[in-house]
Order: sequence, then structure tokens, then C-alpha cells
Amino acid sequence: MGSFKTFRETLLRHFRRWKLLSIRKLLYFPRILTIAEKKFFILLIAIIVISGISLFIRIYRAVTLPVAAIGSNYREGVLSEPRTINPIYASLNADRDLERLIFSRLITYSGNGTLEFDMAENYTVSPDGKIYTVVLKKNIIWHDGIKLTADDVVFTVKTIQDPKYKSPFRANWQGVSVDKIDQFTVRFSLKGPYAPFIENLSVGILPKHLWETISPEQALTHELNLKPIGSGPYRFGRMVKEKDGTITSFEVTRNTKYYREGPYLNTITLVFFKTEDDMIAAWRKNEIEGFGPLSSEHKKEFFEDRVVIADPIMPRLFGIFFNQKHAPVLNDKNIREAIARAIDKKRIAQSASLGAAMPIDSSLPPASPGYTMNVALYPFNPDESRLLLEKSRWKDTDNDGIVEIKKREGGKDILVPFRLTLATSDWPDLVNTAE
Repeated sequence: MGSFKTFRETLLRHFRRWKLLSIRKLLYFPRILTIAEKKFFILLIAIIVISGISLFIRIYRAVTLPVAAIGSNYREGVLSEPRTINPIYASLNADRDLERLIFSRLITYSGNGTLEFDMAENYTVSPDGKIYTVVLKKNIIWHDGIKLTADDVVFTVKTIQDPKYKSPFRANWQGVSVDKIDQFTVRFSLKGPYAPFIENLSVGILPKHLWETISPEQALTHELNLKPIGSGPYRFGRMVKEKDGTITSFEVTRNTKYYREGPYLNTITLVFFKTEDDMIAAWRKNEIEGFGPLSSEHKKEFFEDRVVIADPIMPRLFGIFFNQKHAPVLNDKNIREAIARAIDKKRIAQSASLGAAMPIDSSLPPASPGYTMNVALYPFNPDESRLLLEKSRWKDTDNDGIVEIKKREGGKDILVPFRLTLATSDWPDLVNTAE
């Protein structure tokens, strides 16, 4: 034992002496180098350090992934209160916003506006473009714990098609038959090929086990329209009403059994306002954290503020739709083309919506399947418009800036001015566009 202790003390003494000697040598080392050698040595050390840091960063990025944190709550302002949070009826902004949070669909739109799988695992289209076969994911569960199957998809489509339910989307499904192939496979058969049909598959799916016992007469007023059960990323939380029954806010909570990635917010609360001014005032008082859409009239107020204004590309199309039964003059192709050439779409898109709108020449938005640039274009050309009107005998004969046509009534010629009525909603941007 004594010999081992002596050996250990001797070893430690020599190690301390060697360590001290090494440190002295290192401190003395720079003195024996020339200035050029010192610069080279410093550069070499810098390269080694930078390379090591760079290598560490590359390895770290290769073996790690950023993961979103779960938590926090979000309050958003919306104009008008919800009425039917139901995919076969939802047409108001508030209805659509909540319906998309609560219900799933076969396919959906990604953040950049492209179509992607949601409930669907995959789909195929027959060579003639008439049959769409969709295979569902097998791990989808309704918020009440029941498994979602092909029966739910078939039930939803047939409910929309049933005129007794008075769904505003019924026209989209006319001429389409839907069949269950097996528990997780659905087949849609069209009478003829129709490329935009794929967008029909973005309709929210209803739970058959809850809705099949509800009659068409009860459907619009049933409690499930305001306390919905879906299979989407969020589930119904709570609803706040005033004494007169007006809904002031609606809260949805995170679906912990959601079959896709996320969601990450614990709760989302939509707060409803009657006017845009009230909504903006609530935002300024920090009662809400965001709101939308924002009219171009108020958008100007925020350019100098420290706010983020997002302008997402929405697959929505606005245009003039001719009612030829109400205005027979529109039966004339020259008149319709004259109107198209008399409208400066670029100027309207820029001024009416502060550049947020995009002028297009197709009946399909650019992000839609089937969209093509190969359509007849009618560029802004007032002179060509006048010539087309004159071909159909409409002229400004009295130089008052309005074109007229001569008609014989009561034994004499009279001038009938060219007039059309343009109807739109009261949303400020659409009113500005119409004007």
C-alpha cells in the first residue's frame, strides 16, 4: 500500500512539472516566430475555428428540425355573426371561417393557394376524365369519438344534392353520382369530363351518424348548426350570446386527436361586429389581435402604423354577370363585347382595392385546376367599343355622352337611351368596383 502511494505522488509531481513546462513553452513559442509567421499562425487558427463552427452548424441543421410550440390563444374580429356553421349551408364569412376550422374535407387549399390532400390519402381519375376514385385516410375520428368512413362522404354529397335541404351548393353536384366502394373508398361519376370538379372535393364532410336522423325541415334550424361536431383541427368550445340571442363570440379549442400535423393554438376565438369601424376600434383597444377582410377605404389608415397587413391570394372571382332575361339588349353579342372592351379592368383592380385585386380574362381563378391563358381576350379599347355599339345601331346622336337607339312609337321616332342596372352587395370594395 505504501509503495503504491509513493508511486502515485511521484507520478503527480512529474505531471505538474511537465504541465508547467508545457505552458512555459507555449508562452515562449510566439517569441521565436517572425512577424510573417505570426500572421500565418493567427490566420491558420482563425480558419480552424471558423471551419469548426461552420461544420457544427451544418451537422446541427442536418440532424434537427424546427418544431412549432403548442400553446397560446388567438382572438380575431369578423363582420356579422354566424348563422349555420355547416358545410352544406355556410355562405357568410363567419360561417365559412368556423366551418373550415371544425370540419375536414377530402382535399383542401394550402397556404399558397394550391390543392393538397386532407381526408384523402390519394385519388385517381379515369382516362376519360369522368370517374374520380378517392381513398380515405383510416385514422380520422369525429370529435365525439366515432370513426369517419366512406358512408359520411356519400351521405354529405347526397344531402347537398337533395333539393329538400336547399343547399346553395346543390348546383355544383348536379349530374354527379357518388358510390361507396368499400369502407374507405368513394367513387364519383360525372356525365362528362370537367377539370374543375376536383374543387368540389373541398366541401366539408358531415357526420352521418348525427345528421341522418334530422329531417330536411329541421336541418337549417338544428342546434348542430351552432354547436357543430366535425373532424377538423378544432372542435366547438363555447359561444357567448347577448340577451336578444345575438352571438358576440365563438370559441373553438384544439383537437388533440387530429389526424394531420398541428394544430398549435390552444384556442381561437372569433369576435363578431356589426360594422368595420367597431371592429377596428376593438383592435385599437387590444380586444382582438387581428381581423379581416379589410376594405381598401380603411386600409389606407394602417400604412403608417406598425402592423402587418397580409394580402393572401384567394380563389374568389368577382365579375359582371349578364341577366339576358331581365335585359334583352344583352342578347346581342356586339353589346356584350362592347361592355367588355369599355371596362378598364386594370385601373379598377388598382383603384377599387388598392392593388389587392388581380384582373383576369378567365372564368376560373389562376390557381384553379383547368385554368388556361388560352381564352378570348377583350382588352380595354373604348374606340372599338363604340364601333361595336354602332354596328348594333346604338349611337350618341344628340352628343350628350349617352348612346341611344331610334325606335318608332306612336307614329314618331324617339331616342331610347342605353341603360343597364348593376346590382352588388354593400361590401365597400364591391361598391367602389361597381361605381
